[in-house]
Amino acid sequence: MDVTINLWALIILGFGGSIGHCIGMCGGFVLSYSHALQNRQILGHTLYSLGRLSSYTLLGIIVGGLGQALTINIHIKGIFFVVLGIILLLIGVSLLGKSRFLLKVENFLKDILPVETFFQYAFSQKGMIGIFLLGLANGLLPCGLVYTALLTAAGSGSYIWGGIGMFAFGLSTLPVMLLLGFFSSKISSMRYRNTILKIIAILLIAFACLMIYKGSMFLLMDAGTSMMMKHH
Repeated sequence: MDVTINLWALIILGFGGSIGHCIGMCGGFVLSYSHALQNRQILGHTLYSLGRLSSYTLLGIIVGGLGQALTINIHIKGIFFVVLGIILLLIGVSLLGKSRFLLKVENFLKDILPVETFFQYAFSQKGMIGIFLLGLANGLLPCGLVYTALLTAAGSGSYIWGGIGMFAFGLSTLPVMLLLGFFSSKISSMRYRNTILKIIAILLIAFACLMIYKGSMFLLMDAGTSMMMKHH
């Protein structure tokens, strides 16, 4: 799949999702440390953001590498894209409120991943190191938006582009999250969040259909190649 499409999809997902999803899901973490920063707001928010970006980039490299390993031939590549597209489609439908698929995935991963322990450790650390670790832990938090971004990054089929894509995703969430930290009382009550989330869901469904189409084309090409080889 064209990495440019993946990159733009991640940027749109990050920026739009930060308004429609991150404020509600992650706003509490930002508010939890914002009041303690006093005159060190810029440094604190920067370190927290660097922690999130570090987690996103590392995860992007991992899933991009897995995507690269799973696209060693055209048949496997086709299956890979179709499966990713179906999962993204289910996530998009969940974001529209028509399914509980995403909630079930988040709850399942929340039970098996030791993220809560990491959060407790981060909260126990004092000063700016604790804030950086809190951002690092937040980047690992079971979150449908992040999972969607990771699946998109995996579709790049490259550990390099997977890392770049997730870094771009993280950067695109920064404007809203930084504003939330500085003007929490105003932004936390923003209107139109549900509308923005629905727009993101529709765009995600369209992207999922594109991914399924790409995978189907790979499978058809593989079938055509196999038939030609048999005739020869």
